[in-house]
Amino acid sequence: MCNNCSTNQLFEVKHVSIIGEKFVMNLDKREWSYKKWMVIGIFCCHLLSAMKFLNLNEVEFILNCFKKKTYETVYAQIIYPINNQHLWEITSWHDVLPPPKKRLPERPKKNRRLEPWELKKDNT
Repeated sequence: MCNNCSTNQLFEVKHVSIIGEKFVMNLDKREWSYKKWMVIGIFCCHLLSAMKFLNLNEVEFILNCFKKKTYETVYAQIIYPINNQHLWEITSWHDVLPPPKKRLPERPKKNRRLEPWELKKDNT
């Protein structure tokens, strides 16, 4: 159920569910009470139907980070691969080593360990 306010394109959408949620969207300010669009930037069915009702182009509402031009700009620079380790520049800094490996305590054994003298069989 959408109500069109001609002054600032404000919509109230009632979501059919058990809870009966209501969402309010303002297309002029690009604000939407359904926080998933505000955080992620991906349209939901309610927003798309409101844009379709107003004959708006949904491409204009796509965030810049999802556009092809932004993707091409970000990856336009060439990243050169690193040569072999023998060709790396030698610096005066110490090499960074991984932290020492700690052995965590294990679960206790069910049976006790036998001493070496207990392992011998007696001939009785």
